[in-house]
Amino acid sequence: MHEFAKVDKNIQGLLIFGVAGPARLAGLKATQRMKDGSLSLGDVLQEINGTVLNTPEDVVRLTATMKAGEQVSVKVLHLSDQRTETVKVTLGRVDSVVQEKAPKKQEREQPQGSLFQTGAQHGIDGTDGHVRLAKVDSNQEEKALEEEEQQQQQQQQEQAQGFFG
Repeated sequence: MHEFAKVDKNIQGLLIFGVAGPARLAGLKATQRMKDGSLSLGDVLQEINGTVLNTPEDVVRLTATMKAGEQVSVKVLHLSDQRTETVKVTLGRVDSVVQEKAPKKQEREQPQGSLFQTGAQHGIDGTDGHVRLAKVDSNQEEKALEEEEQQQQQQQQEQAQGFFG
């Protein structure tokens, strides 16, 4: 018997499918399909500078008027505990599609990453816009770095077990 994730239908915003770099450091979580087929619910991007977001196009339109280096407030809802959080971020330039590879330790001083990836990258109609971050002001950075390193180690162990198992 399968259990289905239940999310309040009145929640507004954009479900985050992928996070990297500073978004991960800020503690943002992506919704992911687990090995057993279940969903691990992540976060919902709700506002940028107080502007409510309903579609990926809202993000593209809003960030198109902003400049690299501009600091913005990003409001997210953590579906895991229904807690909202506002994180200050400094926008970076969008030069290319985000690579999912985690940055090396020496690269972390100048992080690059994506707060939001559109559904088009996951087989869902949408746009190709990204919000890229150059810096995140968050007190969760150290904890997130430790979690990221633990996840990488766990993935390497799982890959080794799959290869040798």
